[in-house]
Amino acid sequence: MNTCQKEINFLTSKVMMNRRKKCKTGSFFLGSKLLLFVLTLSIISLSLLQLFISNKLATEGEKIKQDEVLSQKLAEENITLKNDLQALGSLSRVAQIAQNQGFVKVSKVESLNLNGAVAALR
Repeated sequence: MNTCQKEINFLTSKVMMNRRKKCKTGSFFLGSKLLLFVLTLSIISLSLLQLFISNKLATEGEKIKQDEVLSQKLAEENITLKNDLQALGSLSRVAQIAQNQGFVKVSKVESLNLNGAVAALR
């Protein structure tokens, strides 16, 4: 090999070494930028998820509160209906309705004494 060839080889090897250093340095920066991007994206995603869950919980809490109020109203209405049913089924009211429809109150109650068979077989 002549000196010119040796010099070209030497310069070529120097250029290749510089390129390798740049690639290693560049890949470090590229890796850190990618890591930073992934972390930023993760933080944004988790923040949005937390916001969504908080909103959902607040909405569900309000719905539960409305259901409790409705349940209390229905319980009060149930008590009122039971009282109305007892009033409608009371003996004094039934006697009044019977009297209005023409039934009469019996003064003497008689019962039949059935010692024998009611119906005989033929």
